[in-house]
Amino acid sequence: ELMPRFEDWPTRLNAAIDAARARPFDWERHNCATFAADCVEAITGVALHARFAGLHADMRTAVRNSEQLENEVAIVLSDCARVLPGYAQRGDVVLVRNGGRVLLGICCGVSVAAVGEKGVEFMVMREALCAWRV
Repeated sequence: ELMPRFEDWPTRLNAAIDAARARPFDWERHNCATFAADCVEAITGVALHARFAGLHADMRTAVRNSEQLENEVAIVLSDCARVLPGYAQRGDVVLVRNGGRVLLGICCGVSVAAVGEKGVEFMVMREALCAWRV
């Protein structure tokens, strides 16, 4: 079952990504997990920030294997259908490989937007490991 999206969700998603560009990276307050939550809230109005914030509270919790993170995200997004990355659509939450790390991001079509230590970064969708329909 999909979360209902605002009629103007593409504009809201773009605004959330732009707002994230202006914020410095912070392990507790502005990281890939909180960014994904902020984008979902912008698109749907569903507040997941608190539930996502604990996924990357510090570097230690952020650096773990992709399978563990995937399972934790699946619990947070238990109401959302997990889809193969090739079926992800704009606005869906994506788990993506970025070098040696795995980040949570938002599908932007052929790319994934995610927040890393250098700010908002865009990776190619072919680096996605899995996705959840929002």
